Amino acid sequence: MSTDCLVFFSVFYGSGAQFNFHEAACMILEHVCRSRYIGREKDLLIVRCSFTDLAERKTVHELRNIRQEIVNFVRTRKTQLVVAINTHADAMHGNLTFRPGHSAPLDAFIDHTCGDLVLTEFTNSMLFALCCGGLVKRALAQVREASKRFASVFAFGAPALDPILISAHFATTVLDFHVFGRESLWNTIQRAGKPEVLNHSDVYMAIRGDIFRMRSACLRRRPNGDLIRCCNQIPKYQCRIGSRIRYRCLQPAHRESRTFWVKMLPVEAHKRWIIGETGKDRYMIELV
Repeated sequence: MSTDCLVFFSVFYGSGAQFNFHEAACMILEHVCRSRYIGREKDLLIVRCSFTDLAERKTVHELRNIRQEIVNFVRTRKTQLVVAINTHADAMHGNLTFRPGHSAPLDAFIDHTCGDLVLTEFTNSMLFALCCGGLVKRALAQVREASKRFASVFAFGAPALDPILISAHFATTVLDFHVFGRESLWNTIQRAGKPEVLNHSDVYMAIRGDIFRMRSACLRRRPNGDLIRCCNQIPKYQCRIGSRIRYRCLQPAHRESRTFWVKMLPVEAHKRWIIGETGKDRYMIELV
């Protein structure tokens, strides 16, 4: 187990609704952190910023106070930093919502929230961008740049992300085994690649400018990561012969032969990895 101190910093959009799922997703991670530091409460700092307008004077002042609190806590301590940003991502440009009707790039968002924090002073730094898939679809370069500041960055490809599911089934596993358990990040993400996560969203992990995508690759539906469809339907899986899989279209009006083959992508050194050979837990990690 890690003996380092921990700062958990969450920034989430306060929608004003009776149930704020942005806040709920961050609270799951907060509670996990608290449970791992029972008896060591002085080694844990949890700070949060709920915003409706991140540029509002009151919020700017709050962020300044939070950063000062972090600096005071870290002084003379070996500390890990985990930052969770939970807001909407623009589907057209990938920018993050900082107030209703207005958005900003991820790097500007990080500059505004983290300010003058020197991330290299932390023994480990991690960012969870709990935002919809517009971020990675339209602004993947921003995720890549963020990974040059944080030791690791996680983002997600679902067009309508469920941050509670991701927090409960993916992020908590990463915290448990990598941040608290000191297991390597590579082994940890293999543990975190659960069907409930990958059936909902592709996972993007950025490390020092390299981006890896983890996605479900079950043989019956998506052997190469993309869902197999024919005539706007999921075809019937028939068999696997070597590196090829045979499917049959379920649409009687299909023209010509209803049987077709899909060739599985091979494993490539330092580029593509296949975890699990058969069953629903098979998934793919590839460099993008």
